[in-house]
Amino acid sequence: MKDIETFNGFKFSNFNTNRINTSYIPLQILPMIEENKYYTYIYLDHRKPGWFEYGDLKFIFEPIYIGKGKGQRMNQHLCPYYRKNKLTNTFFYKKIEKIYKETGKYPIGFKYKEGITDIESKLEERKLIKLIGRKDLNLGPLTNLTDGGDGK
Repeated sequence: MKDIETFNGFKFSNFNTNRINTSYIPLQILPMIEENKYYTYIYLDHRKPGWFEYGDLKFIFEPIYIGKGKGQRMNQHLCPYYRKNKLTNTFFYKKIEKIYKETGKYPIGFKYKEGITDIESKLEERKLIKLIGRKDLNLGPLTNLTDGGDGK
């Protein structure tokens, strides 16, 4: 049976990578495995098709958010409970709600760079936000309210 790799923009091919049995791994190697479990991700607004180019980055839908995380962090934005009880970046959460209300679908989210350290993910997030530009500063379409790199 073939595994489903993506569904509505979610990537499932590495779904169980965070459940590594570390009991047989030498202690010197363990920090290297734990260290490289971060990623950066991008959300796109499928209501706005077109050609969006930022340096080497090219999208067929308008980018609306850049983030970094590990585990299921990228998907937390789509959880209604999380959006209602999290007081950060209501700008992005209102955008998610509007997209869902108009189309019945959530924005397209995908992991841009995987298997990197926390520091690398913060640097990559900052680079992408600077390259694409924040809407609140009239520099681009992103709903990010910071320059990045300050997340958990």
